[in-house]
Amino acid sequence: MSRRALVMALFFGLSTAQLAYAELGDPTRPPDLDVGSFETFLSGDVPIEVTSILIAPERQIAIVNDLVVAVGDSVAGARVLEILPYAVWLETSEGEIEVPISASPVKVAVGGNEEKAE
Repeated sequence: MSRRALVMALFFGLSTAQLAYAELGDPTRPPDLDVGSFETFLSGDVPIEVTSILIAPERQIAIVNDLVVAVGDSVAGARVLEILPYAVWLETSEGEIEVPISASPVKVAVGGNEEKAE
């Protein structure tokens, strides 16, 4: 193979590798990340959704807008006042609000049998 053919093959090989990498994108970036929606989230202008609540003798935590929060924490511009088995009380700029859990609660017995919570 001539030197010119080798240089051309190397050039096209690197070009192809660069195109393949461009399609992959940043592997550390979360999928469907929208910086605009993150700024909206930080400003507090987003709906508040409670998806999970854990009540235990030593702690009470909830998942609010995909963040783990406890009493006293802030989320979406509101402060967590109380975590109940069925809802989270928040203090917002407009006053106190109760946000019920959005998912159907399921309690799991020690034996592993699931039943809907009432």
